[in-house]
Amino acid sequence: IFKTDSFELSMLMINGIRKKLPVNVCYSESKLFKIRNSKNQLLRILPSGGICSDKKILCTGFNNQQSFNILGYLQSYIKSKKAISGTIICNWPQQFLTYGDFVIQLLPELCLIKSIISQEEWSSAKFIFYRPPTFLISYLMILGCNERQIIDSSGCNFIVEGESQIYFREKDKMWFLCAPFKLLEISRKYLMPKENTAGKKILFVERRGGYRKAIGFDENIRVQLRGVGVSFFDPTNVSIEEQIQAFTNAQLVIGIHGAGISNILWCRKGTKIVEIFHPNFAPWCYAILANQLNMDYYSLGRDPGSMDINFRETDVEVDWNYLIDLIKRLSVNIN
Repeated sequence: IFKTDSFELSMLMINGIRKKLPVNVCYSESKLFKIRNSKNQLLRILPSGGICSDKKILCTGFNNQQSFNILGYLQSYIKSKKAISGTIICNWPQQFLTYGDFVIQLLPELCLIKSIISQEEWSSAKFIFYRPPTFLISYLMILGCNERQIIDSSGCNFIVEGESQIYFREKDKMWFLCAPFKLLEISRKYLMPKENTAGKKILFVERRGGYRKAIGFDENIRVQLRGVGVSFFDPTNVSIEEQIQAFTNAQLVIGIHGAGISNILWCRKGTKIVEIFHPNFAPWCYAILANQLNMDYYSLGRDPGSMDINFRETDVEVDWNYLIDLIKRLSVNIN
């Protein structure tokens, strides 16, 4: 139902300098599928969200995720079964679904589906997800769904009735850490406010989780950051609508690499982004996102590229004096 022009993104603009990526970012041509069930096809939706047809798993897991594929086969024999019909959307197995994954990968696909079906069909569709997180439910409700349409697939096989339509993604493949520009633009069309409101212009995105915190981020540093116009923003304490509005208003966003930075999807063209990394764990997903949306991207700690997951939960050292000086330089033209 959707094709992108295949292209390679081998360069990123980082700190105002064109940098070569460790690998090329390639988007293949088709990712999302729509199938119409026939009366003799006996399609089933598994507890994981995968689709099974005559004991053949059509979509489950990611490339080489053999354990998850085997789990899919085992799930196909679960006795608890329920009939389901109509328009069905079940395009992600959630073993990897964090807020960041959702915002820059799954949400654009859901918005794409919304753009190609009627409002009536969207408002009556069934959204089947494995233990859907709160943020997924919140986004779907902003997009015009109600909670009755969102179904938890855990513990049950769904027998798809004849002539039902199912939308799903090719689950053996995955966008390279970020959906392509055309899909990102559809999300922004549906969800970004049309106009800025009075709000904070320089945001420091706080991490309230138990890991990957900024070392030395004490009250003294907070005072110094406030002195250069910084406002602190904790995404976990506000609604999805408030997150979208805050990032739309911002002209400079700073933060340790983490899911909260995915909200730069809602920033306007030209917004300055400063992402802070541990030297051994610096995924380039948000650098790619910022580059696709024509934002000015800066990195601290190292350039994006290192993906050593052994350091995924390690706290991050920050050169606070350098960061404060950088904020002063970047905020010269901020109102």
